[in-house]
Amino acid sequence: MANASKQLISKELLKQVLECLNTLITFKENRLQKSEQYKQEIENIVNQIFNFLVQIFKERGYWDESEAATMEKCISAAKEIVVFSLLTHLKFESRWNKPSFHNEIHILAVICAFLEILPTLRHDDIFAIENTLNTWNQNRKSEITLAEFTIAMVIALATHDLGNILEIVQEEERNLKPSFHCNSLYKAANAEERSKQIASVLISHKFNQAVGVEERSQVGVSVSISEVDITKITELVTHLIEQTIFQPTPSIESKQTPWWLLIQIIDQIGGNVVLLSTKPNYYVSAVAGLIIEIFQAGRDTPINLNDFLNFIVSRLEILVPDEEEAKKILALLSDQQFNLLTDPHLNRATEGNFDYIVKILKGVFSDHQVITDETNQVFLTISQ
Repeated sequence: MANASKQLISKELLKQVLECLNTLITFKENRLQKSEQYKQEIENIVNQIFNFLVQIFKERGYWDESEAATMEKCISAAKEIVVFSLLTHLKFESRWNKPSFHNEIHILAVICAFLEILPTLRHDDIFAIENTLNTWNQNRKSEITLAEFTIAMVIALATHDLGNILEIVQEEERNLKPSFHCNSLYKAANAEERSKQIASVLISHKFNQAVGVEERSQVGVSVSISEVDITKITELVTHLIEQTIFQPTPSIESKQTPWWLLIQIIDQIGGNVVLLSTKPNYYVSAVAGLIIEIFQAGRDTPINLNDFLNFIVSRLEILVPDEEEAKKILALLSDQQFNLLTDPHLNRATEGNFDYIVKILKGVFSDHQVITDETNQVFLTISQ
């Protein structure tokens, strides 16, 4: 009975996180993302995310009260990293000033997708997270706990796209200064390498700050987060970011890499499923934003709009060829809203959505640049 009560608490906390995401998207749709309230809502959803994590830690039995002080400091540092990333994406988007995909909403959506799978740990771990963690810890001087892995995963998801918008993050005394790409453009080439470097700086800065110079210098004071702790978190986070690299045809080596499938599904499928199950209209505008990012980066070949609007199913079939397993993952990520790969809500390739995307594109590019295939309304090109 007590365990059932705890599960109800975690379910309610996750519901609150998703409701807050819905609120943020509504703000964004109404062009209120520059408001102070929007920033407050960002901080609010981050607090709710970590409230949910702590509840899951306790519910699943991997919250060690003897290590509570250390965990609280780790959580405090992780919160600051997530908020920093979200606000940095928001600042970039105000400069970008166009519809986009890789923004603070995408970051929150992939984190929410990860939250959806956490209740399966220790009884139906379909991504083999715990077994993989045991393998990861073999022959390592300092082991990662399941709670630490979860925090590292949230940090990795929060920072994995920063390389798209930033060259570097510089430490200036007690502050961090993000350096955006020239002309505030998206830069996909080597983005993951930049994201790894940026995440490393953020972890070192925020985790050291969570302990404090004064505390470190006091004789006889137990330092909760050691340099070994920071190193092992950094190593794991950068490994997880590495797994976000998109491969049209996944290699055998990649499939065997720890948590590769988990990251690929969360980033490419999970975030989209969360958006589609939360705000279908926003999902379509996000697809338009992705197309804008691609063409602004210099693409000069046509895109097949069907591929973009039906990406969830087509990509899931590549990543998880077993249909029953794919359906199980889809149901898990959508909180049972989508149970079939043939669910019509998953394929947004309709004439109305095509027209909507073209309208958005013509608001960014001049009319004569937006070239569509009038015969079947599938192929779309932006002339350079």
